Amino acid sequence: AHTVPVDLARLRFHSLAILHLLSSESIQLVPMRLSALTVQQVNAAESAERILTQDLSKRLSIAEIAREMGVSETSLKNWFRAVFGKNISSYLRDHRIAEAKRLLHETTLPISAISTAVGFENQSKFTQMFKKYCGLTPSAIASDDKRNRLSDFLDDATAPAFPSSTTSNPISSACTHS
Repeated sequence: AHTVPVDLARLRFHSLAILHLLSSESIQLVPMRLSALTVQQVNAAESAERILTQDLSKRLSIAEIAREMGVSETSLKNWFRAVFGKNISSYLRDHRIAEAKRLLHETTLPISAISTAVGFENQSKFTQMFKKYCGLTPSAIASDDKRNRLSDFLDDATAPAFPSSTTSNPISSACTHS
């Protein structure tokens, strides 16, 4: 009966020691799904991801990429899923949608150009996919952004050059001589 508190104390001590080690910056945990992969396999998956996302307008074949890398298509697909947590087509779809959203928000490109830039040959399919995953059509986002940009422009254009009448106008004070 006397050894139980000692065992609990040791257990508590070792638990705290493990927690301290895990929280230190010197320990880098590898996700479980990556632990079964070699460095070369992880590098192959990352290389494939770079190739696939470098130019989204190009529709590259996984078989072609695997062949060029000297690995089997099945292996590449398995490594990709292990590294990125999704199959290649889901990853690419998500990447295409994210890039389309960025282009819609940051540019004034027509939707047809954005559709092509992110790898959709058919603007209708792009619109369907976009709406399915974003809840809005690309044109709704583009027109909303256009309204916001116009509103910001108009606010800037109609804003007084100097915020208040109590603030001296540096131009008029520089032009008046007494």
